[in-house]
This record gives sequence, C-alpha cells and structure tokens, in this order.
Amino acid sequence: MLIATQVCTDNQVQKLEDYAACACAIQNLSLSLVADDVGCKWSTGKITTEPNTYQIAEINPSEEEIVGFIWIGYGTKPPLIKRPLISTIYRERD
Repeated sequence: MLIATQVCTDNQVQKLEDYAACACAIQNLSLSLVADDVGCKWSTGKITTEPNTYQIAEINPSEEEIVGFIWIGYGTKPPLIKRPLISTIYRERD
C-alpha cells in the first residue's frame, strides 16, 4: 500500500492544482501497474482524515494532507464482462 499525499498550502488555487497533479500521478501509476498485470485500487474516505492514520504513517498533518491510499498487489483477475454489441442497443436515426 502506498499513501499519496500533497503538501499543505493556504493558497486554494495551488491546493486544487496540487490535488489535480496528485490525481494524474495516481492515474498514471495505475495505468503502468495494470500494463504489467499488477492490480491496484485508489481509496479514500474517513480514514484519510483520522489523526491516528497520520500518527501511524508518521505524516505531519500541518505539512502534508493525505490524498488517498493506493492498494497494489497480485490476485485473481475479475471475470470478463459480456457486453452487448452497440448495434443491438443503438439505432441510427434516419
């Protein structure tokens, strides 16, 4: 598991830009892992704001903010989804 963080700032524009950059980096990491047949999942939620999480991870909450957890590993592949052909669900208008 990786913990993704961003540097804290009072500048709201910078904070949004930093969050977007983190999201892009996590997406790129995910694409790279999947290309190598490694599973991954980005998760967020209440745990990302819990003081105990910061303490256990030794992250100073006045310096960094947790963006999310990236779970990485090997496992069984999910079953393939059988999707209908587009021609069976969409008809062009005359």
